[in-house]
Amino acid sequence: MNGGVQYASRLGMALSLAGYMFLTTQDSDTKYLAGHLPVWEVMFARALLIVAGALVVGRRRLVERALSSPLRGKLALRGLLTMVAWLCYFSAAPTLPFAQLLTIYFAAPIFVTAMSAPLLGERVPARRWACVGLGFIGVLVANDFWGPSLPTPEITGISFGLARLLALIAAGLWAYSVILMRQIARLESSLMQLTMQNAVFLVFTGLATLVHFVPPSWTDLLLMLGLGAFGAIGQFCMMEGMRRCPAAVTATLEYTALLWAFALGYLIWGDVPRLAVWIGAGISLISGVLLVLSERRPPPVGRRPG
Repeated sequence: MNGGVQYASRLGMALSLAGYMFLTTQDSDTKYLAGHLPVWEVMFARALLIVAGALVVGRRRLVERALSSPLRGKLALRGLLTMVAWLCYFSAAPTLPFAQLLTIYFAAPIFVTAMSAPLLGERVPARRWACVGLGFIGVLVANDFWGPSLPTPEITGISFGLARLLALIAAGLWAYSVILMRQIARLESSLMQLTMQNAVFLVFTGLATLVHFVPPSWTDLLLMLGLGAFGAIGQFCMMEGMRRCPAAVTATLEYTALLWAFALGYLIWGDVPRLAVWIGAGISLISGVLLVLSERRPPPVGRRPG
């Protein structure tokens, strides 16, 4: 019994790690596009491609299930929360260096851990609290919260301070949407969650895109195709990981995305993180490694896995 639980948990962690890798790549794509296209338009293109792909896979059965699901309201709420979170996130993206943007956003795992016990009934062992707490210390170090911030030019009319606040709001909204994802995963498939979430995006961002549309270039269209592919794979892996792992575990593994942020930020924009960001990212990465190692131990006899 414990062997099966451990296998499912390890598979869930592997899927989560893959999901965060693809989602970080998607975020870098979005950051680039949002630098010269409206955020709404970029989000609309991504949602359109993901919904179209999901319908090709699920076909008529997926549509019928979407219309009859008893969780329609919760699925729509999660889509709305995620859309607002992403709007805040991508509005801040052009102003903040990519690595710092993700580091601020990584306050989300501690929010998820705090909410997982009262809202999901999941037991959060001390080792998970220690790992997520260590990761959050890395967030504080990387953002130099106790020291002055280096001046950053305004690219989109959003000040550096407001951009940081928007990223933090996005983290809180995303954390609650992760809790909803875990609740829904007990009764609905990942394909259903993927479809409904992006259908909500499609409706709201489509209306905004009609009002303010900027014709994309051929290069932009190719990047949008990649955006849809990375987004679909990343979201699906993350949802499948959440189905198999406690929320606190998958949330802490999100810190590993910072490594991809460093690499992509340097390759695409030439961002070289400050020493504080390197130190903070290292602390956060250590927290993820310690979590993976601690989860390999079988739970004590007579106690259910947390």
